[in-house]
Amino acid sequence: IIDYIKEEFLKKNLLLLSNEYANEKSKLAFKCKNGHYGEIAWNYFQQGGGCQQCYRKSRFREGNPRWNKNKTDTQRINDRKYREYLQWRKKVLQRDDYTCQKCWLKKKKYLTAHHIYNYMEHKDIRLEVDNGLTLCDSCHEHFHNTYGYTNNNYMQLFMYLNKEGG
Repeated sequence: IIDYIKEEFLKKNLLLLSNEYANEKSKLAFKCKNGHYGEIAWNYFQQGGGCQQCYRKSRFREGNPRWNKNKTDTQRINDRKYREYLQWRKKVLQRDDYTCQKCWLKKKKYLTAHHIYNYMEHKDIRLEVDNGLTLCDSCHEHFHNTYGYTNNNYMQLFMYLNKEGG
């Protein structure tokens, strides 16, 4: 069976380094065509898994089926669809333990990393984690309905967070 698995890995440009197969959930070591080393379970590999490092690099680049070649880098930044922004968002949510800092909702699906000093007007600090705060979608919308989308600042956020009932 290990020879069959090696052939399957080669089809995805992965060199299988493991010489033994224990079961479908045990990790198999490999090296990809770009020189990355990794491990993957056979069942995950069969579901389409591969080199995680290559996947992360290609997620928002050419070669991704969702890549829009007609967009400029400026449009990507304005749309907030680039690697550094997504990393910033993740760091803010992690720091706040995936919890809305207004109503204390704890559902990852409904959370937003809110910019204290708004994104478009403060390019120099837009990716600083200290310029972000986790709000649920409802509280985030309520904040912007109250204070607008421009000239946002720390004092507005402080007042919003400390205001009773909304």
